[in-house]
Amino acid sequence: MVLASADGRLEITVLEVQPPVPAASAGGDIQVRVTIRVGAFAGAVSTWIDGDVWAAFVEELQQLERTRQGEANLHSMSPDDELRLRFHSLDRAGHMGVEGSLIQNVYPIGKGPRPVRLQFGAFEFDAGLLANFVIEMAAACGE
Repeated sequence: MVLASADGRLEITVLEVQPPVPAASAGGDIQVRVTIRVGAFAGAVSTWIDGDVWAAFVEELQQLERTRQGEANLHSMSPDDELRLRFHSLDRAGHMGVEGSLIQNVYPIGKGPRPVRLQFGAFEFDAGLLANFVIEMAAACGE
């Protein structure tokens, strides 16, 4: 699932969907790999998304695609907030953008984990790309 423009590129790859575990979990949590490039900056993170959060995000994306107004937010279940994405309208004309942050822990020799954060401002993408992106996101969780 890719959104790209001259300003940047965002790719979300579903790595795993957690199956149900009887008497323990309804399943549905999703492991994703998110890769972002904005200008000369790039980063990637693999993280888990709560299944209910993913479903709400897909609904928000569908609404955003229909109205070209508002926003859709996605965040990881990690307490470190490894992933935050905000898809939103940039203006009343319905131009679309995405912004957010990725956090990846690095482990210097002899030291504890150190978070490295890639925070990126909104890059604009063609609103026409949103329809297929929404379909792919919904299909990833079986909707």
